[in-house]
Amino acid sequence: MWVRPLEDPTLLTDQHQRAVFEYWLALRADTDLPGPEHIDPVALPRGSLPVILVKECEADTGRYRTRLAGTAFRDASGFDGTHLYTDDIKGSAGTLERFGWAVANRKPYWYQGSMAFGTKDYKQFSVLVLPFAETGQPVCRLVCVFDFAPDPQARR
Repeated sequence: MWVRPLEDPTLLTDQHQRAVFEYWLALRADTDLPGPEHIDPVALPRGSLPVILVKECEADTGRYRTRLAGTAFRDASGFDGTHLYTDDIKGSAGTLERFGWAVANRKPYWYQGSMAFGTKDYKQFSVLVLPFAETGQPVCRLVCVFDFAPDPQARR
């Protein structure tokens, strides 16, 4: 598993990942993590909603259920995913391990890998994963911001 913990939005080359990360940082301000009430499609940075996937973290089961799948994610993956559990998707072991890292560490991460799950002819994808939680509570949401055609030569 390769997870890159992230604190500096300027390291991101994708405009949507950078904008949503800056939004998350502003929401976090002096708190540990922003609350899930801040995941408002109207308040998210302009143009980012199509590349966002929102996962609900079920503390009692340890499972991750998709609450929202943006249109770009649906187009690239070939399925909607809404209401699906990540562990029900073939080949999701690495994703589950990375999600578990974000939940346990309460930190964002950036990941780049081969796009084996999509129906389009993309070779690579990257994803920024941002945790959300009520004050003093376990992480209850993960917002995933995708880039489906990242420049493999870009330094991140």
